Amino acid sequence: AVLKRMEIGQVKEILLGNCEFVELAGFTIEGQMEDIEGLMYADEMMLKRMSSNLFSNILKYADKGKPIYVRLRVEQGMLGILLINTIKQDVGTVESNHIGLMSVEKMMHQLGGESTFSEKNGSFTVELKFSLVH
Repeated sequence: AVLKRMEIGQVKEILLGNCEFVELAGFTIEGQMEDIEGLMYADEMMLKRMSSNLFSNILKYADKGKPIYVRLRVEQGMLGILLINTIKQDVGTVESNHIGLMSVEKMMHQLGGESTFSEKNGSFTVELKFSLVH
């Protein structure tokens, strides 16, 4: 992947677009997305693809009755995205869930970022970290 310098604000735009999309489907979003000035190394198409993978997982597997927590902020010199959702009761372990996550992981790797996915107490957490341009 050819990394380009990107405005951090673009990430917020992409996230907000996806948030609106799941809100139309009946989900509630909470959390905070800070207005962050500055640049990061990334690829817009990849970010859009990752975001739509993550949010389509939310549409499929998240409990609509519980808010989706979305946070965007700079921590330890990196841009952090945090997504937390409650897993729908009737889901069981769905294999297809992992295809989207595997491609997100691969893209994050290509972007030189870090991704962690964890599931506990019925919650699913995605954490993505991107390098900033200093």
